[in-house]
Parts: sequence; C-alpha cells; structure tokens
Amino acid sequence: MTNFIPPSIARPVDPIAAGARPTLRLGFADFWGGFDPRDNWFVRLLGQRWNVEVCDRPDVLIYSWFGTSHLDHSCIKVYFAG
Repeated sequence: MTNFIPPSIARPVDPIAAGARPTLRLGFADFWGGFDPRDNWFVRLLGQRWNVEVCDRPDVLIYSWFGTSHLDHSCIKVYFAG
C-alpha cells in the first residue's frame, strides 16, 4: 500500500506566493528634509512582501529623530536612526 498525501496537505499554499499579499498601512514621521515617504528603501523592501499603503493613520509608523510628531501616533512604532 502506498502512503499517498494529497498535494494540498504535503505542501501548504503560501498566500504570498499565490499573489494574495496582505496590506500594510505604513507611515513616516520626523525624517530629514527631502525624505520621500512614498519612494524610499522601506517602501521598496516591505513592498516585496506586502501591499504597502502610505497613509496618515498607519498601523506601523517608522520615525526618526528630527522631530516629535511621532508622539501623536498610537500605533506600532519603529525607530530609525540611520
């Protein structure tokens, strides 16, 4: 008797590989002058795994040390020091 395992059980479907990328609402605060929140290293890197939506009310905020506007947000925060 052969031990047959259906392909759906043998190899779970990766939703990312299947094209169903989750959305990540991302925000930026307190970066240097000239920083482009829609075209930068973070958006390009995270965009490989998520549909990145840059917005003012983010789920995740990436902030730096050039101000204090990050204090106005109550989401997950990631400090970037460069």
